[in-house]
Amino acid sequence: MQSPEARYQSDPSYHHGVDMMASLLHAAQFSPSEMREMATLACIHFEMSRAFQGRKDLPSKVIEAFNVLDEYQTRKG
Repeated sequence: MQSPEARYQSDPSYHHGVDMMASLLHAAQFSPSEMREMATLACIHFEMSRAFQGRKDLPSKVIEAFNVLDEYQTRKG
């Protein structure tokens, strides 16, 4: 497994993503803490949107809980 710096040097897509994030920091649009929070939240949103799609074998309580989360997110957005 490559270190983040090694991947930055060898993977053009990863390099571009890091540079985009750094440009937001340099432009003082977000603080480093905000960038970490945003990255974490983006991962959570991604996982939540894909976690149980199409799964019919989940217990009804789990499906109900995800429906509540979906409804909450829809109202907040």
